Amino acid sequence: MKGYIKTKEHRKKISKGLKGIIRSKEYKDNMSKIISEKYLNGGYYNTKLKYNSIKLNREIYTMSSYEFKFAVILDLLESVEYYKYQPFYLKDEKTNKRYIPDFLFIMNGQKYLVEIDKYVGYKQSHGYNWKLKLAQNYCNKNDTIFLYLDLDEIYKFLEKNKDNINFDNINLYKQNNNNPNIPIYLSDIFSRLKFNINMITPDLKDISIPSIEINNISSRKFKYNNNNFLLSIYNNFWSCKWKNSRFNPSEAIKYNVTFKTIINNIIKNKLSINTNNIINQIKKERYSISFFPDSWAYWIYTKYLLPNNNIKILDVSGGFGGRLLGFYHFIKKYNIKNYKYDYIDVNTQSTNNTKILINKLNINNINIINNKFEDCENIFKNNYDLMFTSIPYYDLEIYNNIKLDDIYKSEMGFIKNYINNIFKLNSKQLIINISEKYKYLIKNDIIKHNNYKLKEVTSIKLTKHPFQKTSNTELFYIYNK
Repeated sequence: MKGYIKTKEHRKKISKGLKGIIRSKEYKDNMSKIISEKYLNGGYYNTKLKYNSIKLNREIYTMSSYEFKFAVILDLLESVEYYKYQPFYLKDEKTNKRYIPDFLFIMNGQKYLVEIDKYVGYKQSHGYNWKLKLAQNYCNKNDTIFLYLDLDEIYKFLEKNKDNINFDNINLYKQNNNNPNIPIYLSDIFSRLKFNINMITPDLKDISIPSIEINNISSRKFKYNNNNFLLSIYNNFWSCKWKNSRFNPSEAIKYNVTFKTIINNIIKNKLSINTNNIINQIKKERYSISFFPDSWAYWIYTKYLLPNNNIKILDVSGGFGGRLLGFYHFIKKYNIKNYKYDYIDVNTQSTNNTKILINKLNINNINIINNKFEDCENIFKNNYDLMFTSIPYYDLEIYNNIKLDDIYKSEMGFIKNYINNIFKLNSKQLIINISEKYKYLIKNDIIKHNNYKLKEVTSIKLTKHPFQKTSNTELFYIYNK
């Protein structure tokens, strides 16, 4: 009857009624065939875990979390040209039994047949060795390699082939965005792999010069930041962190629970899971420190620097190259041939990466100094057209294990030894960038401005971060001599 549900008592009666009935060999064979065919290609919807396969372009129903995870891996590996879940059944003619292997796939032209178990040896110890023999016989006859895997063996297989995963294009798209197992298994996979953030350096011709027609200044107006270009060069950025953060970005994605949160939020926002979106989410989760955009620097140079030859620029905290790349836009825009740019930073890794940056940009006359600027006697003897820097916050950030509070000891020590020395430099203009929350650092009464006068303060209002009650504002203090 329509809508009738069998009760436990009803099933018992059916079982009792069928007791003693002898089924023919043909009947048993036919029933075995019907049941086996229900499972083929992951089509039996009553199994545990649903997964939208990218390469199969269809929904499959896996029997276990191990099989689900292996399907994800086969989708991730670019070297896997084709795969099928529960591809066919093999029949043991002696016992009239059928067995369905878990996967068949082709990788680098070689065919593989896969059986996945709780542990390797499970089938032998539970009387299912005949299944393994059927699988091995099939492989011997069809030039196929048989893989008998448990979870440890799955990860060994993944480790061996991890170079075939393109982390810049992880094609697990939005059709999986309601599947809670995707972030669980991806975080497990990537944390075991010790996934690293390595960005491919974009072609230099793709580096855009930002617009300078900006009114009512908001960070939203700067549409063309080339941060990914800089991040591809300054890999040490991923080992820097906020002082009170548990992890730097590289550590965060190697920690299973944290990376699961990152993947979950990408899916929640209906974005593709790929390196670029992983990096953006890491920033949103506040694991990464501040990054100075080249578009801001280009805007400052265009606003306060005359496009003449023989320009001399100084940056006493060069950082991750944002202001240097902004200067590159400036000299290209105005075809300036004669210039000098002194880049100084205490971080050895940053200065080494800046050498890579200037080689990529193919620009000359960039003087890179790895030191505290206040210890560089020569720069205090030079004359500059512009000193432009974004000052570090001595007690907030850790730059590749460099703690500025170890150098300056206290906030007052930072003001006396770092900020005061900026005003001892010889430059027509000083431009100091600082967050509005920390403007007190450069408004302190103990600062001696020497011959510099504050001309104006301009600002860029930042987009409000989800973790903050109000949006921050970046200030630019402009001093003339």
